[in-house]
Amino acid sequence: PEAAFDKIQYKLKNAVVPWATPAKDSTGVYQLPQEGDLSLVFNVEQAIFKVFGSTFQESDFSGFLSKFYDSMRFQPGFKKVVPLLSRWCQLDGHPSAQQAYIMALSKDFNLTLPQVHTMCEASKTMVRELVWQLSPCLTGGTAAMFLNGHIFQTLSDFLWATMKQQNLLNMNVNNPTGHYLLDLANCSDYAVGERLLLLDRW
Repeated sequence: PEAAFDKIQYKLKNAVVPWATPAKDSTGVYQLPQEGDLSLVFNVEQAIFKVFGSTFQESDFSGFLSKFYDSMRFQPGFKKVVPLLSRWCQLDGHPSAQQAYIMALSKDFNLTLPQVHTMCEASKTMVRELVWQLSPCLTGGTAAMFLNGHIFQTLSDFLWATMKQQNLLNMNVNNPTGHYLLDLANCSDYAVGERLLLLDRW
């Protein structure tokens, strides 16, 4: 708690009083005060980087990013994959709902190449959207991204998705120094910006 809470201010009866971290009771529940106003900044970033910082060499940018996303994103377990993909099949023919589903997956999940390809097989009309928007959350590194780009059935779809992912495909995380022009509404550009911020803070 000491590493996650910052700028703590506790007011009791309009007077600022020192704040002491609550202790756990016999059942493991923190005992919080029942009155007063507490303001604070909750930030787990220091704890995260403290753990990861001792694991990798300072120049191992790709290793750090891989470990960070493996730890911070949801990875559907074996029993959850079938309901996840079944729900996607139920949305076939509803492009707006499919788009919202893809956006949710791209921000919070780690997906494998077979999972993405299964989604593409289930909805042929959304293939280029799936490949474009789910590439940033693929596990398996550059090899998975390369193979993911070979699912297209037409050259026009391939070129469209490649242009959308241009900044992500061209980014070298082990040597990220350069000039970037990013459209944060584009999920691939957003992923590039997120990676740059993580590396800068690390």
